[in-house]
Amino acid sequence: MTDREKDIIAVVWNDLVLRKQLEDDPYSLSKNDLKLLELNDAFNKKLTEINDQLQASKRQQAIKAYLQ
Repeated sequence: MTDREKDIIAVVWNDLVLRKQLEDDPYSLSKNDLKLLELNDAFNKKLTEINDQLQASKRQQAIKAYLQ
C-alpha cells in the first residue's frame, strides 16, 4: 500500500488515533498528520453539505406530492 493510499484511508475513515493524539499531545503530530486531520475535516464538511442538500430535496418532493 502506498503512502497516498494510506492518506486516503485516514481521510475517509477519520483517523481517531490522530484526533486523540491531537488532544493529548498536539506537538507530537507531524505536518502530514495535521494535513490529514485538515483534509478529514473538509471531507466531513462536504459530506454534511451533500446530506443536507439531499434532505432538502426529499422534503421538497414530499411537499409537492402532498400538495398534488
